[in-house]
Amino acid sequence: MGKRKRDEDYLLKKLKKIEDRLSRRRNEETNSESAWDHEEDPIAMDTEFGSDNASAVAVKNIDTNTPNSLPTGDEEIILDEAFLTLLGDAPKDESVAGPNIQKDIAARLREVIKNGLKKEQKEKILEEYPFPANCQLFRAPVLNPEIKAAVSDLLQKKDSSIEARQNQTGVAVTALSRALNILALEKSETNQILVKHISNASRLLCDSHCIDTRLRRNFLVSTLNNKLKETLKDTKRDKFLFGEDLSEALKATKAISKSSQDLKNITTKPKPGTSRSQPSGSQNFLNLKSPYPGVQSRKPVPSSQRATGWTPPVKNQARRPQTQPSSARGTARFKHSARRT
Repeated sequence: MGKRKRDEDYLLKKLKKIEDRLSRRRNEETNSESAWDHEEDPIAMDTEFGSDNASAVAVKNIDTNTPNSLPTGDEEIILDEAFLTLLGDAPKDESVAGPNIQKDIAARLREVIKNGLKKEQKEKILEEYPFPANCQLFRAPVLNPEIKAAVSDLLQKKDSSIEARQNQTGVAVTALSRALNILALEKSETNQILVKHISNASRLLCDSHCIDTRLRRNFLVSTLNNKLKETLKDTKRDKFLFGEDLSEALKATKAISKSSQDLKNITTKPKPGTSRSQPSGSQNFLNLKSPYPGVQSRKPVPSSQRATGWTPPVKNQARRPQTQPSSARGTARFKHSARRT
């Protein structure tokens, strides 16, 4: 860091020295009536001003002698085809702009696009255009009570927000339909052009209304029972999102599922590790192991011996260790030692 600081100070001093020399030189040129010879070699001035300011004087001479040698930033250079070929293919602008809208109309629509309508303005417009009696499908479909009881509160709020947007789209279609009714009374070439534009806008809004309906159905069906998904997808919307006959469709699906289970041939599979048929008699206990090592498991008593109370003796049965009092253990040790002697 110290070396860099010294280098910067040195360069600043050099630059200040060059600027002082140039300013003195300009003052001398202003006071004197003679001018510099433009053909003089700028490097020759190095003997008077030193080698540090030679490059600065050379730049000054270039700027004064050839002012138009380099283009300025305001000038536009036109490139030839050969140079453009070397640069490669030019990017294509795929966006196509339509004709401009009247500036007052455009300003108001841009404001709504950026900030939306105020609550009072929106409510006023929605009340002004009630849905037509013969086009009640402009209204957003209501969520079926059966589905509403089966989904969470979060999904219900999400569905309600999309439903409100659908109602607003339906009001927009209603307003455009009124304009079409007025134009339909008078047939003229101008009216035909207006009818075309208004009809296109109405159909696009109706398509958005249909897309929102599909969106609501799809995210609700994805959270319900998998066995009923196909039944829910086959339903058609009316004033309800899944149709008025949803209850009958669900009952029919459950009845069909129950009937199919009754018709199937149900076979019970044995549990792993167990035999299919349990043998009778004494073979049931042949594979049983004794809980004590070295002790043979006792065989079952036949029915003929069970009546008399006789049981066969067990061979090679290891005796379990028994605990004895301390006096008995001492007597046993004494007897054992006496036998050895």
